[in-house]
Amino acid sequence: MDELKEFLSLKTQNKACVLATVVRALGSTPREAGAKMVVRADSTIYGTIGGGAIEQLVVSHALKIINTAETEYLHCDLSELGMSCGGEMDIFLQASGCQPMLYIFGAGHIGSFLSGIGKKLGF
Repeated sequence: MDELKEFLSLKTQNKACVLATVVRALGSTPREAGAKMVVRADSTIYGTIGGGAIEQLVVSHALKIINTAETEYLHCDLSELGMSCGGEMDIFLQASGCQPMLYIFGAGHIGSFLSGIGKKLGF
């Protein structure tokens, strides 16, 4: 559950991240369904979904969607990844969907006008 807290904390701080959750594990796998891992924008992780090739693959996919609000579902045959455990894992990736920030300097009539436009655009 600490991984979920980390994901929500980063999201609240408007820091891009991805939550990876093992949703299905068949056969011999390094982690069971429910295991979670957070991938940060600098490629560091919090938690684990099993290490090795499966984590490298998940980090790679996570970094592709990290600045979006997208999700991705991965089906992984661990023997095809060269992992000796040889089972299968399905992993759900959920990006934090961080929004870019709009900074306005000055409180004059132009700043006021830009603020209104920014709100309409979702900033």
